[in-house]
Amino acid sequence: MRKNLKSILTVSSSTLGSRILGLFRDVFVYAQLGLSPTNSAFILAFTLPNLFRRLFGEGALSSALIPIYTEENLKNDNEAGFRLLNRTLTRLFLVLFSITLLFGALVAIPLLSGKLDETRYGEASRLGLLLFPYVIPICLAALLAGALQVLGRFFTAAITPVFLNVCMIAALAGPALWLGETPFQKALWLSGGVLVGGLVQLLLPAIDLYRRGWRPAIDLSSDESLRKLQLLFFPALAGAAILQVNILVSRTLAFFLNDDAVALLYLAARLVELPLGIFGIAAATVLFPEFSRFAAGGDTPGLRRSYRNGSALVASITLPAFVGLALLGDTIFRAVFAWGLFDPRDAALAAPVLAIFATGLPFYAQSTLLSRAHQARQDMKTPVRVAGWVLLANLIFSIGLMIPFGVYGLAASNTLASIVQVCLLQHRLRKNVDDGESWMPVELWKVGIASLLLLGYLLLLPASSPDASKTILLLRLLWIIPTSIALYFGVLFALRFGPVRDFLPAILRRKKARSPR
Repeated sequence: MRKNLKSILTVSSSTLGSRILGLFRDVFVYAQLGLSPTNSAFILAFTLPNLFRRLFGEGALSSALIPIYTEENLKNDNEAGFRLLNRTLTRLFLVLFSITLLFGALVAIPLLSGKLDETRYGEASRLGLLLFPYVIPICLAALLAGALQVLGRFFTAAITPVFLNVCMIAALAGPALWLGETPFQKALWLSGGVLVGGLVQLLLPAIDLYRRGWRPAIDLSSDESLRKLQLLFFPALAGAAILQVNILVSRTLAFFLNDDAVALLYLAARLVELPLGIFGIAAATVLFPEFSRFAAGGDTPGLRRSYRNGSALVASITLPAFVGLALLGDTIFRAVFAWGLFDPRDAALAAPVLAIFATGLPFYAQSTLLSRAHQARQDMKTPVRVAGWVLLANLIFSIGLMIPFGVYGLAASNTLASIVQVCLLQHRLRKNVDDGESWMPVELWKVGIASLLLLGYLLLLPASSPDASKTILLLRLLWIIPTSIALYFGVLFALRFGPVRDFLPAILRRKKARSPR
């Protein structure tokens, strides 16, 4: 477990840098575009390549590749794994290139006919035409990152999003700021930054994998491992597609709701993704290869033990993060985002959306870990079936709650759908394994107690003044966040919560050993 914690911290620290830069990027975006129709058009256009990234890159294809790649490395050698990787990359490139050409033709026809004009629909189409080719480098990069993770190389894959954010910030702070005369021109420069960032994201894992012995090659041949991967991929693709349709449904409904709904949902999602990416996704990334090794060796007790430890670890971060985001959202928005076209009134609109969205944070993280546990067992059908029910639930919740509650209803529907997903995945995991043992982490009650004490502490704090300056708000956050962390982890340590009990003394011993005598 301690080795996993070190790997998780490696991924988390890299992801933290990426998320912080992403936060600055969003500040730049909202300062220059605000809650304008152009911002909503850019977000919708950027959603499309990211949807395919989650389908063909870090989603379905990676979840199918990692168990088979792990099996090839265990039974044969690295060369067999590299051959499988080249065969998969070749086919992926051909599919993505064809989809890009088809998408370009479908979007170009109405644009050339002049039917869309200078509406937000026209802007979304033009930006989509420019941004969609980003799908090729980012999906190939995600596949290379999956291979690196099997080899125990987590840092490179985690650090690459930093360079995407750097390129986007450079575009916003440079040409978009000085040469962009309209919001749409600024969005065009921002899209250019995305494309450059995509190329950098592909180059970095390719270089790291090359140093490990991989040599890129066009390979259209087939073998048994590729056929097994394909058998796993198509069910995984269906499941990932359903999950991404959930995102697209929410944003499309929001797009037709009003001008600022997409931007509000996106901003709330970005802040929720900060702790989710830093720790929830990082834990799933590190544990997935380990799950696959246990499953490949038929070690069900080892798989269950690894899952329980990971689940408790993820809950210990995401539950207090939900509490903090829900109660400090308004202060965060006013202190960090209230610049330029995004003013304190917009912050007041965004805070309740964040509070509702953050309620689902622990469930988003647990659903990812549960899906990885199923996929490690090469069971892709269960996540697909569950995803189908979740899509139906999300659609019902979205339509039912959007009408009376608007954007707040859409945020709530995402949370409710994630709860349904966790319940179904947990139920199916127990039923499919059927060894009489529970998969629930035994120390979850300790996380609950510490989170309740954190909630009480934050509720007892005096509210910030509506007229408080940014300096006061930032100082307030710099005081509240460290004291909250100290209180929360102090309670966990007092309750002898496993990961904190095991890992914190190890860190202190290492620091003591390294200190000069």
